[in-house]
This record gives sequence, C-alpha cells and structure tokens, in this order.
Amino acid sequence: MKKLLLVSILTAMAFLHCFGQTTATDFTVNDCYGDSYSLFSKLDQGKIVLLAWVMPCATCIVDPLNAYAYTESFNDSHPNKIDYFIVDDYANTQCGSLVSWVEQYQMLNAGTIVNSAVSMSDYGVDGMPKIVLLSGANHQVYFNENSSTEGFEAALDLALEENQAVVGVEEIKTESLSQLESFPNPAANSLQVSYSLDQAAEVKMDITNAVGAEVLSSEATEKLGKGTHTKTVDLTDLTNGSYFLRITTNDSSEILRFIVSK
Repeated sequence: MKKLLLVSILTAMAFLHCFGQTTATDFTVNDCYGDSYSLFSKLDQGKIVLLAWVMPCATCIVDPLNAYAYTESFNDSHPNKIDYFIVDDYANTQCGSLVSWVEQYQMLNAGTIVNSAVSMSDYGVDGMPKIVLLSGANHQVYFNENSSTEGFEAALDLALEENQAVVGVEEIKTESLSQLESFPNPAANSLQVSYSLDQAAEVKMDITNAVGAEVLSSEATEKLGKGTHTKTVDLTDLTNGSYFLRITTNDSSEILRFIVSK
C-alpha cells in the first residue's frame, strides 16, 4: 500500500513538473515600451492573455507566429479581447533587440516583455518556444505547450466561449478618444494622424522610439471639440525605424505603431 502511494505521489510530481500548474502566476511589470501590465488585473477584466517565451532566433519563430496569426483572426469579432506578449526566455535580451525581432516577423500588435518576473518555469519544463494561454477570473491555463501549437486553436476557441464578458465596459463609457489612425505607413517626412473625440477634451501627443525613449512631444495640450480631428506630424528629424505615437486626453490614451523609411 505504501509503495502504491509513493508511486502515485511521484507520478503526480512528474506530471506537475512536465506540464506546470493549472492556474496562472501573477505579475506586474513594465513592458518594453514602459507601460505597466498586471496579469491578474487584466484577466479579471475579461482579457485573454497569450504569453510566448522565445530566444529571438529564426528557429523559434514558427509556433509564436502561428499563434499570433490565429489570435489576429479574432480582432474584428473580439476587439481588444486578446493580449499577446512575446517574452524573452531568460530576460537577458535588450528590449530593443526583442522589439526588432518581433517587427521583423510583422507581429505588429504583439507586446514585448523582458523581465525575470514573467517566468516560463511557473508553467513546467522550460521550452523554446513555450506558449501559454490564460483566461478567466479563476486565472485558468487553457494551453501550455513547448515547441508546438497543436491544439492551440481549440484552446483559444474554448477560452473565448467560456469568457464572454465584454472587456472594459466601464472604461468605454467614459473614454473620449477613439479611432486613432495614421497614414502613410511607412512614412518618410510627415505623418497624417486622425482621431475622434466623443466630447471636448485636452489632447497631448508624443512619439517614442522602439526602446521607449521620447523623441517628439507636443509642447502643450490642445483643447479640442467633439468630432474628428486630423494633424500633420513632421518627421524630418527622425531616422529610419519603428516608432510609437500616443494621443492622450484627460481620461484615455491610444497608441499606434508606425515606421519611418526615407
């Protein structure tokens, strides 16, 4: 009997070691653009969170790219529902290098994190890549695989089905800013920016580079009325590369990525 009990315990320990826990481990970190992200807070709001740990290299891209393509297919039907993050495997890559790698493969809506607090070891054996899908107020793990996306589509479908709550309803009621767009992209010497205000608001604009350093900022906030607004941004002082434009009002903020190519 004791032998059987010991075998059962060892089997359970081996299972947990290989496949990790069934619930997520919380973290609050800054991403590569300097924005704070709290995992449990987002899950409690109804978000689905995908974490893909990689060592930025050509052999690591296939599964993260497959997962990214599938999550992107839900953008229209489930806007702002899924947060996708590329995470450096052991937090020993510079943010700029990880961002460049992500952009090289056109994963333009993926966030990037380099922080040891976001550890793949919490989810079993380390993998290269390792992909984990999290959702629900119980912080459930829906998918956890190394070097594979087999079964990922079914896992994401199930997460969406079981977590139908609308994301950010309270915020949407009060946010004044929406429909932020820019063109052309890539841009050379100027960028046309348009956005809508649901109510009069003070508006401020700034641009940061791929590593989060501010390279351009409006000198002061502008008081603008309700409606659609357009602005031409002078890019003559910016070198080739990827940038992030942020429009901020007193109650909301939106960010878009654009590329300068001269």
